[in-house]
Amino acid sequence: MARAICPEVRATRFSPPNPVKYASSLNRTQAQVDSDGVMRFVISHRDPGVANWLATGGAERGYLMIRWQGVLTPLAPADQPHAVRVRLSDLDVHLPANTARVTEEQRATLLSLRAQLPALKQE
Repeated sequence: MARAICPEVRATRFSPPNPVKYASSLNRTQAQVDSDGVMRFVISHRDPGVANWLATGGAERGYLMIRWQGVLTPLAPADQPHAVRVRLSDLDVHLPANTARVTEEQRATLLSLRAQLPALKQE
């Protein structure tokens, strides 16, 4: 089983943004891996059109929780997560050219599919 990082954005009171309205978490089947084998995530208020976007739901502050899946050995220093704060307008400079992208329509479809997951259904 490959190593996978499963990030989830949480507001300051540890509550996630509405998971039906915002993609604030991704699991190992939802997250895209870049061609260099690295999973990169963009956390921002606005959708930058990157497949691995994690929405803040408008929260100015919060936490990033990470769950590791399939980790059978200790992580090497190169495997450790790290963060870089960049302006959204400079994002493309910091991402590989072939980073997976999504259109507004594709994002809407992904959010619609999330809303149908049993754990997210609101009755």
